[in-house]
Amino acid sequence: MAQIFWNIPNESGPDYEVGLYHGEKSGHVIVYSGTAILRIAFSVTASASYSFLLGDSLYLIKLTFDAEEWKYFLESVENGLQIPQSNLTRKEQPFPSDAIKITLIIFIVVLLLAGYFYFVIG
Repeated sequence: MAQIFWNIPNESGPDYEVGLYHGEKSGHVIVYSGTAILRIAFSVTASASYSFLLGDSLYLIKLTFDAEEWKYFLESVENGLQIPQSNLTRKEQPFPSDAIKITLIIFIVVLLLAGYFYFVIG
């Protein structure tokens, strides 16, 4: 049984942890990142390669069988290969500004004072 791990740096968040499991007897291959399964292949008995996306980058895992042993390689495919942009555009979601927070606090204080004067004094 081969179980291999790679850490891939991520500029926009936590690093990716990619793992590969290759069963000795069954030949089944599972490529995963965290809890997400990226690829599954059954009964792999010859050299093979599998591609997958992590963020906006394309990666390739190669399984090669040399001289009675398996070897595993992970490559980043960035050499001139254009990865199409997603149809969804990412919009920055700004955090509420301090002015909005202060306005909300003043509004709540005014409501509390109005309720106090109406029900207690009035």
